[in-house]
Amino acid sequence: MGNENIKKLDRRYRDKRGIEVHVIGWDVERRWVVFMRKGYEHPCVEPLRHFKEKYTRMDE
Repeated sequence: MGNENIKKLDRRYRDKRGIEVHVIGWDVERRWVVFMRKGYEHPCVEPLRHFKEKYTRMDE
């Protein structure tokens, strides 16, 4: 995954179990959400369509 197509973000979401994730980027070309989970060393990616089904943005 090249960084040239990644738009940096800083947003917080919760999954359906209430677990918080930190969205750190958006892959414009592939339409993937890039996020970190607590306790995970590496970024996770999820297609936007799946991410929208599983996560809710936390109030700012």
